[in-house]
Formats: sequence, structure tokens, C-alpha cells
Amino acid sequence: MIQTPFSKILVALDGSLTSESSLRFLEPVLPAKGNVEIMLLTVVESTDQPNLNTAEQYLSRVISDFKINLNLIESNVNWHVEAIGIKTAEPGRPPSKKHIADAISAFSKSNEIDLIILASNGWSGSDKWLVGPVSEHVIQSTNASVMLVRGDFVIQADNLEVKKILVPLDGSEDAEMAFDYAVEILMKENQQDAEMGIVYVRPPKDGPASKFMRPNFDFRPLFQGNEFSYLSHLIKKNEGNHIRFGITIEHGDPGPKICSLADEMQTQLIVITSHGRGGKSKYNYGKVADDVMHSSPVPVLILRVLNGYAS
Repeated sequence: MIQTPFSKILVALDGSLTSESSLRFLEPVLPAKGNVEIMLLTVVESTDQPNLNTAEQYLSRVISDFKINLNLIESNVNWHVEAIGIKTAEPGRPPSKKHIADAISAFSKSNEIDLIILASNGWSGSDKWLVGPVSEHVIQSTNASVMLVRGDFVIQADNLEVKKILVPLDGSEDAEMAFDYAVEILMKENQQDAEMGIVYVRPPKDGPASKFMRPNFDFRPLFQGNEFSYLSHLIKKNEGNHIRFGITIEHGDPGPKICSLADEMQTQLIVITSHGRGGKSKYNYGKVADDVMHSSPVPVLILRVLNGYAS
């Protein structure tokens, strides 16, 4: 199980409808019990107090609109707003994407944030959903768990009740944390038609993807033929609830296979744990999580695993 439910959640906003749409994914990750702090943060290109006050007023309006529109029960929710000003080298020019990302990451670290929620427009002209530069920098520099929300997914969705979740598993206890947490989400939402797809992708023995799929890095491969019994055992432990489970076993490059299955299932969320290495590694969240994050057709919740516990 997730050892500590999210108690401090940071939502980074930039004034756009896309970033504000990420708030609609707060409800599934709020703990059923216990208090939670939700911090709305924006970064502005001015350190003047009047401008910072205006930015915080904007955040307060967003909170009011959000609570009215979604009817959020907030008996255990404490809201905070914060505007961070950045001095730019040239007056009148906005701060660089990296400076904005650094400010978000530093705020997250100093406030011991458990989960950062980010929205991304991505860029058109590609088959892949490319993460925006601010989100990319934040993801590669934080040790917190991250939910990355596609702006177009939320805006086009008629109903954002999370009824269908896809969980990739690789045979490791770390990955099973994602399974346990996804069960918690669906049980809390109490959807009678809730579904969870669990997928195991056997990595290729050769080719480009095989170079990343090392047992001591990103995969805990099962013996051939044991995949179904392993996944069935996890499902059996959750018999008696209202969740319908489905098992898929694939072979190939895991990231693209997971994203293709999410599209085929019309899932609303992928929950995955990271096996990434800390520091300045290119794949801070692990190769598979990185591929899923960049190519997923739906929002992705990456549970950051630190010392055997999900952050």
C-alpha cells in the first residue's frame, strides 16, 4: 500500500484555462480521511508587491470558481495560494521556462510537497504528446510524485469521474504500490462500473528498447509463463469489491505498448510507479515512466518511489 496518502498537493497555474483544467483531477487523489493542504502556485515576472498581490487574488478566484463548479467537499481541505516573483535580466521580458520550473521545484522541496499536479498543452505536429518545457524541467528536478494532465483531454471530456484506470506492472513490489493506490482511488470514488486494466509487458531481448530494460534498473522480469498467475494473484486479493479487473500480457517496448492499450481501453488515468535514478539522470522517473509520460493519450500519475516507499 501507499505508506503516506498525499497530504500536501501543489498545483502550478500560469493563468491559462489549460493549467486551471488540471484542478479537475484533484478529487481522485484527495485522501478519504485526514487533512490535506492544497497549494496553488503561480510564478510572475515581477517582484513588486502589488503585482504579487494581484497574482494571489487570481489564485483565490480560481479556488472559489473551482469549489462552486465541482461542489468539492472540503471539510478536510486547507487551501493556500502563493505567487513567486522572478526578476528578469531585461525588464518587460518574461522569465525563462527553466527559471519558472526551478521556482516551482524549489517551492515544492521547501514545503515538502507530496504531489505536484501539472498541465501540459504539448505541441502539435507529432504523434507523441510532448511535455511542455516547464513541466519537463519540473519533472526532471523533483522527488515528489507527479500527475501530468493533458489540457485537451480534460477540456474535451464530458465527465471526469475516474471509472477506468490502467496500471502497468513489472513484477516488483514498487510497481504493486501503483496497483494498491489505483484500487484506493476506485473504491473511494465508489463507482459501481469501475474498471481496472493491469498490463504486463515482457521487454524485448534485443533492439533499442532492450538496452534500457535492465532488471536492476527499470524491470523485474517474471519467468515466461508466470505472468498471468502473478497478475491473477493480485486480483484475487481484491475480490469482493465492485471493481472489474482485466489482464493484458504484451511483448515489446513497454512504453508504447502501455500507451496504445490506454487508448484502446479509453481509460481516464494511468497510475505507474517510477524506478528512476535520482540526480541529473536523463530518466529521472525511469525509462518506461518517461515514455508513458511523453506519449500517453490520457493523464498520468507517477508515484515516485524513494527508499522502498511511494513519495
